[in-house]
Amino acid sequence: MVGKRWWAVSEPFGWNKIYGILRKHSPGANIPDDYEGGETDRQLIDNSASTAILGGWIPLQKSIVDTVESYKRFGLL
Repeated sequence: MVGKRWWAVSEPFGWNKIYGILRKHSPGANIPDDYEGGETDRQLIDNSASTAILGGWIPLQKSIVDTVESYKRFGLL
């Protein structure tokens, strides 16, 4: 495993996708509008090695929602 780089992301994403998740799960929050250039990254990167080692992924939406809820619990939002 030494000297290897691991792609540790479950799926392609872009800022507009993240903003959409935040708007859906945090109504009333001040989330930026989508912008040109914030589309989903369409690169095809093989994450099979990191998937095999980690045993699976937390989906992007769940990861973002859980992070926001954690910030709220600690008074950071």
